[in-house]
Amino acid sequence: MKRMVLWLAAALLVASFCVPAQTTTANPYRTERLSERVLLLREDSPMENLVVAIATRKGVVVVDSTGSPATAAWFRAAVEREFKRSDFSHLILTHPHWDHAFGCQGFPGASVVIHENGVQALAGSGTAAEGIAAGSRDRLAALRKELAALKPDVKRKAEIGSDIAFRERIIQGLSAGFAPSPATLSFSDEMTLNMGDVSFHLVFFGRAHSGSDILIHIPEEKILITGDLFLDKGWLPLFAGMDVLDIPRWIDVLNKLFADPAGFVTVIPGHRGTWRREKLAMWKEYIESLWAGVQAAKREQLTFAEAAIRLPLAERYRYVTELGHTEEALQRFHQRNVAAFWRQLLIPVVPMMDEILAKSGMQAAIDQCRTLRKTKPEQYNFGESGLNRYGYQLLGRGDKASAVELFRFIAELYPDSANAYDSLGESYMESGDKERAIANYEKSLQLDPENDNAREMLKRLRRDK
Repeated sequence: MKRMVLWLAAALLVASFCVPAQTTTANPYRTERLSERVLLLREDSPMENLVVAIATRKGVVVVDSTGSPATAAWFRAAVEREFKRSDFSHLILTHPHWDHAFGCQGFPGASVVIHENGVQALAGSGTAAEGIAAGSRDRLAALRKELAALKPDVKRKAEIGSDIAFRERIIQGLSAGFAPSPATLSFSDEMTLNMGDVSFHLVFFGRAHSGSDILIHIPEEKILITGDLFLDKGWLPLFAGMDVLDIPRWIDVLNKLFADPAGFVTVIPGHRGTWRREKLAMWKEYIESLWAGVQAAKREQLTFAEAAIRLPLAERYRYVTELGHTEEALQRFHQRNVAAFWRQLLIPVVPMMDEILAKSGMQAAIDQCRTLRKTKPEQYNFGESGLNRYGYQLLGRGDKASAVELFRFIAELYPDSANAYDSLGESYMESGDKERAIANYEKSLQLDPENDNAREMLKRLRRDK
């Protein structure tokens, strides 16, 4: 599965999004004034997306836009009422994932600011929007069926009602007429947006949750906005989301922010609720300690299994079990991080595979990988996401046969991965083999019943048979 391919080319705001969408709830958000100039808006939905609006001398600056123009229109109207002004100057995106960037249309006229690594994603195809809308239609049907059969249960009815309204806003906003907004401003390492009385210091965090995560420091308000990097309600921290991570940069960026005399007190993640500075400091120490421990284990020539035993999770991070996470989920999270950090010290196999492919073909490249996994398993990085991206590069080059072979190999390496079979299904679909495409999408859906992309692809394939 492509990791959320994001958006079409730029287009003007569709008139129907200029007023709040009609949903089953009157106000699909809650607001909180953090100061005279700062308004925090929390979407009433299972995801509880957070949007921050800051009233400055030179205009209203908004951070993130939710996942639908229909929801963003509600938020824009709420900001206008709260601040009694409508001069939206900038919309800053912490990263280009759909639930933060698909609502940009709701703020017409605002300059869209994003890290340079996210520009292409922001101007991508509309496939992701179509798939998300289709998945929401399926989910909406299931929710309405559940609601109809539900015995009296006030709490669950309220939860279903909120989810139904959430899906309706997605469908309205991402259906006919949706055209994503393009980036207006981008930067590489750092950028300061001076708005007269308020400044926004934008810093590239490095490859982490996405390839373009940024932190936004607002010194006049003692606020640091972190996007989806640091969460603990609903999700555990998401900083290790890619195959290649910029861990030394993370540590450097965080150390500089904590040492900045201007400082910050409040941390605003992308979902749920705010943090205090002390909690982020604790997770900064988690990253530093784990990175130092992994490097030390590697220097001592320990195996990954030995390193994992040496690096248990510290007791203080078990506070998340009081927020609804199970002990098993917490341990899986930690072990995934140990593995992700360990992979940064290994040799990536993709460059080698591409070189062998050019000379001898994909099968020879795969044979070499199998040999290395047997003879030098502690030296090479066979991470799923890196191999998956390579497969899509091959599809982009038009080398469909090599892509199919590679995705089959990925499914062999990761037989419990729904994403591996989803990608294999897509490669077969691109190659015109509908039967094998259907079989692999079905396998993906078995492994992950929430895989809306696989469900939608199966509908299309069966319809076209």
